[in-house]
Amino acid sequence: MPRTSLFTLRWSGSQCRYELYERGRFLLPVPGPEWLDWLHTHKSFSFQHGQQRFNVLKETRKRTSEAYWYAYQRQGERVVKRYVGKSTDITISRLEEVSQELQGMLSVPLLEPKFQLPRVASALVPRERLFTLLDAGLERRLILLSAPAGSGKTTLISQWQAARNTRQHFPTLTWLSLDANDNDPVRFWRYVMTACRVFQPDPGQSAIEQLALISQHLHETHFLDTILTYFLNALSHIARPGILVLEDYHLITAPTIHQTLTFFLDHLPHTMHLVIITRSTPALPLNRLRIRDELCEIGTDELRFNADEMAAFLQPLVGAPLTPQTLQQIDAQLEGWAAGLRLFSLSLRKNQAQETIEQQLNSFVRNQLPLQEYFIDEVLNTLPPALQTFLLSTCILNRLTPSLCDAVTGKRTSASLLHSLAQRGLFLEQLEGPGPWYRYHPLFAEALRAEARHRVERDKMLQAARQASLWYLQQHMLNEAIEAALRAEELALAAEMMVQMLTLQGFNDLQEVHTLRRWLEQLPEQELYLHPLLCLGFAWVLSLSFVPSPPSSVELAHIERLLLHAEECWRAQDNTVRLGEVFTFRAQHAIWHGEVERAADYARQALDLLPAEAQHWRGMSLNILGIGELIAGQIIRARETLQEAQAIWTTLHHLHGARSCRLALGLVYFEQGALQLASSCYQAVLQEARDLGDVEDLSPALLGQARLFYEWNNLDAAERAAQEAIALAEQLQSQLLQTQAALVIARIAYARDQRSHAQQRLSALLTRLSDHQSLAYEVQICQIQFLLLENDLVTAQHQLSTLISETSDLPEPLQEQLDILQARLLVRQKDFSAASELLLRLQEKAQAAGRLRAWLEMQLLVASIQYAQHRTLQVRQTLQTILIRAHTEGYHRLFLDQGEDAAVLLRSLQRQIYEPALARYLQSVLQAFGPNQAPFLATPEPLSRQEQRVLRLLLADLSYPQIARELVVSLNTVKTQVRSIYHKLGVHTRRELQTTVQRRRLS
Repeated sequence: MPRTSLFTLRWSGSQCRYELYERGRFLLPVPGPEWLDWLHTHKSFSFQHGQQRFNVLKETRKRTSEAYWYAYQRQGERVVKRYVGKSTDITISRLEEVSQELQGMLSVPLLEPKFQLPRVASALVPRERLFTLLDAGLERRLILLSAPAGSGKTTLISQWQAARNTRQHFPTLTWLSLDANDNDPVRFWRYVMTACRVFQPDPGQSAIEQLALISQHLHETHFLDTILTYFLNALSHIARPGILVLEDYHLITAPTIHQTLTFFLDHLPHTMHLVIITRSTPALPLNRLRIRDELCEIGTDELRFNADEMAAFLQPLVGAPLTPQTLQQIDAQLEGWAAGLRLFSLSLRKNQAQETIEQQLNSFVRNQLPLQEYFIDEVLNTLPPALQTFLLSTCILNRLTPSLCDAVTGKRTSASLLHSLAQRGLFLEQLEGPGPWYRYHPLFAEALRAEARHRVERDKMLQAARQASLWYLQQHMLNEAIEAALRAEELALAAEMMVQMLTLQGFNDLQEVHTLRRWLEQLPEQELYLHPLLCLGFAWVLSLSFVPSPPSSVELAHIERLLLHAEECWRAQDNTVRLGEVFTFRAQHAIWHGEVERAADYARQALDLLPAEAQHWRGMSLNILGIGELIAGQIIRARETLQEAQAIWTTLHHLHGARSCRLALGLVYFEQGALQLASSCYQAVLQEARDLGDVEDLSPALLGQARLFYEWNNLDAAERAAQEAIALAEQLQSQLLQTQAALVIARIAYARDQRSHAQQRLSALLTRLSDHQSLAYEVQICQIQFLLLENDLVTAQHQLSTLISETSDLPEPLQEQLDILQARLLVRQKDFSAASELLLRLQEKAQAAGRLRAWLEMQLLVASIQYAQHRTLQVRQTLQTILIRAHTEGYHRLFLDQGEDAAVLLRSLQRQIYEPALARYLQSVLQAFGPNQAPFLATPEPLSRQEQRVLRLLLADLSYPQIARELVVSLNTVKTQVRSIYHKLGVHTRRELQTTVQRRRLS
């Protein structure tokens, strides 16, 4: 992303136009005759539109030399890039359009009143005994208030905060009121993290930014745990203790939220406390918290008003003191129920006689109507008609503010009506914080909604919801607007707003996947199919929701119908860009379900359709195509494709895409024999994935490292990496990763001479893979390799023949492994002609595709054939070629896994290796074969500078005295240095020295 430009294009209020400035100095008005000329001669500027600001950069394409402008904006840790156009396209309207696109990619706005506490009425009775319980709860992780509606849970916390807030060391309290729409895990945690900004400026901002990447991760719960780790780390650094209150948690039913909140509770810093207000027992590990004494529970019994509290509550309403008998009767009848007390109080008047109060109480209890009816008969029906109409019209709203109520009622009297209702204390709670926001008491709201269904025409209720939707839309509260439109049964309006959201936000930045799926499921098929973008979006969220379990055939058919309809619509519109997106999604969907060849075909089609500026979609397609080429064994092409994808992810600052690409490149480099490059890739992914807790990338990176450590014969490190990879793969339910890591473990066991244990592992592994044929082939190949090492040629041939007869149309790398096994068997059977013919064909294909690791293995077999045929010179040349390629990367198991045959070959070469580094490498490999394979010649050591001078004079046939005079040293020194030269070069006479040096070309 470019740095802030010297030039800024911004709105001038005084001139009512956009103007271009250079370092704050006015340059020219825009639009204007000089604007296009300026664009042709400059490369960057910043555009400011309201609160939005982004940089615009001109980029020249190498192939065409044409210049195009792109918008860049940093959003958290990533940089978002959007195509703007050619210089002639850079109009104010186009820039404002891009500004809206970028704004749409930011987090969906949150409803601020959900963070506001209900105000505490001055007339409330202090409940010090409960305040004391809550004070003690601050020594524990969780304070749980669980009781039926109307028990006074919310009021108690509000009172406690108001009473204790003046104390110096009382924690900072933040509030979040939940509703049923918060069952989307991303939305839930966005609200929680935003609520915690009260504790300090932007705590865990990186965690909120990571939530924006949730749609890129298949295993949502693991990734959420990672994000929560960031959040918890931030909370651990807040200076002052804090209390997070979650109100109405009983409305949360999503298992993922319960799981992640459990993780959050388990790791909550000691300075933080969680308060949960709920009507039912939450699905959290309460027994575990009880055992650890980390839970403070306040239930129905504790919340009931006692006699003193009832007297304090009722006394101001009746004037005369209440007798103990009256209070006892009230307690017996109402059982200290807060809502019942409040309802009963509405019927009381001051200076009533005790007998009258007792009669009213008896009547209240005897004639107790269902709660909803009581609210209607004793509260709603006693109000003036205007207030009744207002209540029944606005009860559909979870939060109320005057302008929203005006929109719903079509009148401008809402401010005064809300104030009047609040003054009457009629179950309308004013919320703390900026702006006049209110909410109805939940019991009252439920009663009003039930009554509205009887008394208000359905069309009027639907119209009220529609007006609410339009109000939310004007406030840029798209989520709430869509929810209200669906309640209004305005499905066409809801669909249009969903299209707007997907257009602005895009699939790649999609956050609240569960919410979008819930919305789309409410649209009838005929409405859904009017919008191909919604069809693609529905297919996307359905696919994500199936992970890790595979979808059923019915679900797959549903996805296919959605994609096919979107494709047909966009073909009819000749919309190639959207068609490219469809094919990218098809490719992604195919790769999720292991259909690699099909995925690569879709990715190629997508790349043919997608324009250069569709960077994110092209990056996805290139990634998938590169993986397809890799699995097909086309290593050279895969490297080029993946490096192109990597460049895109780097430009976009897309960390997950870059890690995914780097993992694939690690395997490419491994197959190319570039082990050091592969290691660099895996190390980078490991570091980043560990920091982020990204299990999806961590497990394959560990598998890659395990393979490298194994090749370098570092068996302990290989085993540790493979075991960790298996543990993480089990979490991900990835059979592929589990199997491939288990194969590394089996090879390690065999390398340690635990042969029966290794074979048992493979047999057990094969049993588990009865329904996964391609993975079973990999296990069977390993079994045959072990049989060949044990020289059990009969069993090896039988198993190999069976395997070949059962397989057809295998991926190239697997077929290549089978062919190498066949060649190895032919060599052991001394059928050198057939083996040589097969190897020649295999080597040509391996070299053409860039599979150097496999080519080296084939070369070793070629050397074995040459050795058996006594072609000494050819053996030497072949082995030297192998060693030159292998020693820079540190190969060991390449030789060790071929057993004694390789050891014999390498020993035959010892006298022919004169380059010191290569000789040391050869010695290390031979030593790795074991003590019986120790070299029988000392490895040549490099000559010192003085020895090199003596060597040149010896080769010039100077005598020892002549050398001594030439170098100005003693004769004994010359003799000592000559002995050292002879020893290092393994010679005994000057003639042998001259022959050896000539052969080694040291002179």
